Amino acid sequence: MSFLDTPFAIAAEFGAWLVEGILWTARLITGGQAAPGIISAGLLFLLAVLSVWHVLATRNFCRAANWLADILKPASVDAGEKRVTALRLFKIEERIREAHHGIHYTRLKTAWEEFRETTIEPDDDHSPLRNTERPSVFFAREELGLESGIWRQIPALFVSVGLFLTFLGLVAALDQTSEILRTSGGAASEGLRTLLNVASAKFIMSLTGLLCSILFTLVLRWRANATNGVLHDLCAELERGCQYVSEQWLGHERLTQAKEQTAHLQTLSTELVAQIARPLREMPTALRESIAEAMAPAMERVAATTGEGIESLAGNVSGQLAGGVRDAVTEMNEAVGQVASQLQAVAQRLDESSSEMGGQVSAAVEALSNQINTLGAAMAASSETATQTLNDGSEALIEQMNEALQAIRAETTAGAQGIDQASARMADAIGNAASTTQQNLLQPMNVLLEQVQTLTSQVEAAAERFGQYAEALQGGIGVARSASEELGQSAQHLAAAASPVRGAADRIESATRSMTQNVNKTASTMLNSARETSRQTEAVLRETRNAITASQTAATKSLDSLHAAVKEFQRVLENYDKIDGQLGDAFQSIEGSVHANIEEISNFNRKLNDEFGRALRQLETVIAQAEPFEPRQET
Repeated sequence: MSFLDTPFAIAAEFGAWLVEGILWTARLITGGQAAPGIISAGLLFLLAVLSVWHVLATRNFCRAANWLADILKPASVDAGEKRVTALRLFKIEERIREAHHGIHYTRLKTAWEEFRETTIEPDDDHSPLRNTERPSVFFAREELGLESGIWRQIPALFVSVGLFLTFLGLVAALDQTSEILRTSGGAASEGLRTLLNVASAKFIMSLTGLLCSILFTLVLRWRANATNGVLHDLCAELERGCQYVSEQWLGHERLTQAKEQTAHLQTLSTELVAQIARPLREMPTALRESIAEAMAPAMERVAATTGEGIESLAGNVSGQLAGGVRDAVTEMNEAVGQVASQLQAVAQRLDESSSEMGGQVSAAVEALSNQINTLGAAMAASSETATQTLNDGSEALIEQMNEALQAIRAETTAGAQGIDQASARMADAIGNAASTTQQNLLQPMNVLLEQVQTLTSQVEAAAERFGQYAEALQGGIGVARSASEELGQSAQHLAAAASPVRGAADRIESATRSMTQNVNKTASTMLNSARETSRQTEAVLRETRNAITASQTAATKSLDSLHAAVKEFQRVLENYDKIDGQLGDAFQSIEGSVHANIEEISNFNRKLNDEFGRALRQLETVIAQAEPFEPRQET
């Protein structure tokens, strides 16, 4: 005996013991005619118990689903509002939190909470609740646990139990038949009869299992239809109460908001341009008015000061010139009167001694003519010099004033147009004053020239008259010498008379110089006021530019905030797309697992049917082989 005999012996002993156990169980089932009936009754009783249990479970689920659907339905006071608004949502949440304690209520509450995670809160009291996923995704049979457990496998279990009992009975019947045939050959017919009876009884158990499977399948289908109807009503109520946010709806909303935003931006830009353009249009007028208002007092003071200074200057100059000319003419008249009286005396003496003084008088007349011509030339030169000096002074004064006015006009033109008008008015006033001054200066000089010309003509007339007495005055050389001395004195008197004119010209020059200084002061004052006005204008323009820059900055900030809001909205949409993709992947995974489970169950049913068919064929083969067997009876 080798060491391998012991394990084989143990295995053989265990196999024999297992066979005896199976045969004992089979004999227990086939111990009497009532055993198959009892087992069939037990299967039917189990079918009834399981059916009632399943009906009660599904009825509880239907009651819970109807309870949730009743909560979602609008009340009588809210019959006109079918949507789930903010107020109704608060009431629904409160009633769901007060749910009954039970497995189905808990699962429905969990499904509702998961559904609420994919919804969008209402914007106001009248806006509906928006959902991004269909309610059927959360309120499905798989999610609510209706497909879990062994309810779907019970029909197959009934069939399997029936087949198991059938084959177990067949094993017992075959064993009994073999025992009968082995012990007594004459009991073969009785053994065959026993085999057939046992086989028929075992087929009864198999048929009972099949019947239970069919009936329970019908019960499952009936209750599945009931639960599906309740879930369909619940999902339909949710669909009616919520507004589904689809991709098409989001695209339409984005298009509508983009159009509204475009319209708002156009309105904003139009109003912004109008608001910015209005101050810009009003700015030149306001600047002109402000410059005019600011310059008006200064221009009035400058005009008043200039007018007073020019009037006082012209008055002083004209007064001094008129006084000096008047004094000079008076002295000249006195001197000429003295000369005339002396000439008359000389004429009388010449008449008395005309014969003696003929030749001498001629020489004296020539000398006198030369002296008179020299005196006339000197007087003409002095008058021309005074006139030229006055003209040069007036022209220089006018040129300086014009240059000052042109400089002021050139500086103030760049600041505002109102200064040009004021400068033009001041230039006209100064020009009028200059012309008035020139007239006041030149008119006395013209009068003086006329008087000098009259005196010259009188002297020439006297010279002609003296020419008539030339022959008679040839002998009066001594008298002519004395007359020439007197004429020299007259020339000195005339020179003395011309000295006030020179003084008047000097005074005119000094007055012109002081007037030039006053004009320079006035021009500097106007220049300073123009510079101050330019600085004020620059400050106003700077403030305006700052206001425009602030407006542009505010508009830029508004556009940046709008761009940020658009980017945030795009980011939310991208998150929605990601969530949609993840939910789609999860649904595909669940669908794949469900299909795999269904395929496994189908394969199991197919294999079970194949095994059952193969067993039936084997049984038919056994029965077919048993029919032609006829035991012979010995006589």
